[in-house]
Amino acid sequence: MADINWTEQEIDRLKALISEGKTSKDIAIILSDEFGREFTYHSVRHKARRSSVTTPPRNIDGQSISENKRYNIDGTVSQAEFDVKMAFYQKDSKTPEDILKYKGYDPQEWEISQVTTNEWTTTTADIQKWNQQLKFVIKPKHKSFNATAFTESIEPVKLTAIKTGDRNLFIGLADWHFGITKLEDLQDKLSMIVDIVSKGYKQIVIGQLGDLFHSSQIKKPVTMAGTQLDDVDMEQAIKDARSFFDVLITECVRHSKQVTVEHAEGNHSGSIEYMFLLYLEAKYPDIQVHAHNKYRQAFMLDNVAIMITHGQYGKRKDLPMLFATEFSDIWSKATTREIITGHFHTQQTNDYQGVIHRQLGTIKPNDSYEIENGWTMGKKVLQLFEYDSERLRVTYDI
Repeated sequence: MADINWTEQEIDRLKALISEGKTSKDIAIILSDEFGREFTYHSVRHKARRSSVTTPPRNIDGQSISENKRYNIDGTVSQAEFDVKMAFYQKDSKTPEDILKYKGYDPQEWEISQVTTNEWTTTTADIQKWNQQLKFVIKPKHKSFNATAFTESIEPVKLTAIKTGDRNLFIGLADWHFGITKLEDLQDKLSMIVDIVSKGYKQIVIGQLGDLFHSSQIKKPVTMAGTQLDDVDMEQAIKDARSFFDVLITECVRHSKQVTVEHAEGNHSGSIEYMFLLYLEAKYPDIQVHAHNKYRQAFMLDNVAIMITHGQYGKRKDLPMLFATEFSDIWSKATTREIITGHFHTQQTNDYQGVIHRQLGTIKPNDSYEIENGWTMGKKVLQLFEYDSERLRVTYDI
């Protein structure tokens, strides 16, 4: 591999091929073909080092930048991608936007959520080289939701009250998991709810206490935290929920002076629950739908404070003080204070020094996870609570 074996023409050609980003192996083959004698990989590398011929920078995949040029069918080169990669390497410091552009992602659409870097040295032929590896995880940027675009095609329904009363009714819907729960599972219960509602009330509150749907996504059955679930038909689940609520709200409006939908986000389907609240708000302008994605909410039924949360977030023993702190105005006005939760799929009632905590069960059929773990003994009961102006008067178990 002595230098005397190389002619000036061969050296010039070597430099040209290196500047094009060719590898030593490729250069050896090309030179052998062009000059009619054998050039080895090692002889090419040796001559390149001895002649101080520098190779172009390489990306984190090991490709030279020139290899990242995009060649068109007509032989021309699209320089946009090449220019981005050249700019990436020429900058001393790289921003997240630089990294995204380098790999072909639009910084307006994506953001980096995690970055890992590794650095190490290698020694070849007594020459120490520094290596660096960059790994990153990206996610779509959150975009603000255009509620108007979603609801503008929903035709509002106008309803008129035909009978009202002096008491208030709270309908507790906890952990219904539409998708596991089907509309046909609810026909008898819906009929009994309608019979109770038809008595007539001053105010009816439909309390959606979280996990209205089984999945947080349509195509992939997962919770809000990404836990994999049993496959369910979420399109049918939304249709079933819509049919149920359309009947329920219609009857409530016909038999109450005021109808309100209150909500506390669950751990299974909070995102779809919010969308569903927007649907109810658009379709029934005569009722109050508090559309939000909060974990806790509180309101008054005359002098009774009703405080709701799903039950997943916050320790049970801390709930009275938590609500007293976050909803101090409601807490101070009330003569009776009740906390209503779900999540655990079983019924309990506890008295925390005068604050009643009602944990609601679920009416959903047992899924495979509950069957596997033996959580199948809870009562499948829906509860409605009737209050006068001061306290609870009647509990309906359906």
